[in-house]
Amino acid sequence: MLPLKRNTNYTQGAEIKSADLNDIQDMIIAGKHGEIPLQLNSSNAAIVSGGMRPHGDGYLVDQGLATYHIPTLLGTRVKSVRVFCKDSPGARVRAQLAELDVTSGGILFRSGPMISNATGANQSFVLPNLTVPPMAVGRRLHVRVVAEANSQRIYGVTVFVERA
Repeated sequence: MLPLKRNTNYTQGAEIKSADLNDIQDMIIAGKHGEIPLQLNSSNAAIVSGGMRPHGDGYLVDQGLATYHIPTLLGTRVKSVRVFCKDSPGARVRAQLAELDVTSGGILFRSGPMISNATGANQSFVLPNLTVPPMAVGRRLHVRVVAEANSQRIYGVTVFVERA
């Protein structure tokens, strides 16, 4: 996975590390070719309502809403989102992509919801073919995940992005 932040701070006259030059080349190549997966772990989710606690290789969510901030770079475009979860029989896990205006707090874009199949099995579901504009200053993307019942597992979210 490519870095999302600077590896090294350089001062005037400092030698450039070969690893940093390789990262720059990899970033340029990846920016020209295909999607880049960003894996968002449940431990980085912000809990808006309900409860969330560690459990095995995921997190249990109790009838609540968790949001995952997507660390996108300016000019990055989100292509699709995949949520990994285990729901409960008869109760689903829902998710949607939302773009927030940092200044006003208003929602600029919201995708239709992705919905699990309520079987109680481990599964993943996808929101494909998004038409999200490239990221610009003052805008943030979040994946909002809602559990309809207690003790539903959220393993994480993978967001596929490309450079615009």
